[in-house]
Amino acid sequence: MHEQKIVSVIPDSPAADAGIQAGDVLVSLNGMPVQDIFDYHYLAEDVEVTVTVRHPDGEEECWIIEKDEDEDLGLIFENGLMD
Repeated sequence: MHEQKIVSVIPDSPAADAGIQAGDVLVSLNGMPVQDIFDYHYLAEDVEVTVTVRHPDGEEECWIIEKDEDEDLGLIFENGLMD
C-alpha cells in the first residue's frame, strides 16, 4: 500500500477548498494509488481529479475536485512522495 500522509494543505488551494486537512492520508487519485511524486503529478494534472483520503478516525471520503489544468491540488506530504 502506498498511502501518503498529508502534513499540510496550502490555503485557498483546490484541496483546501474541498475540505482536505492535514492528518488525512491520500488513498488514491482518480482511483489509482500514488506511489511517488511522478504518479502524483501525472494523476493530478487533469481539470477534474477524484481524490480519496482517509481521515484520522479511519473514515474514507472522496471528492471530485475541479481545477485549472496545470494547477496543483495543494497537498504537502510527510515524506515528499519519494519512498
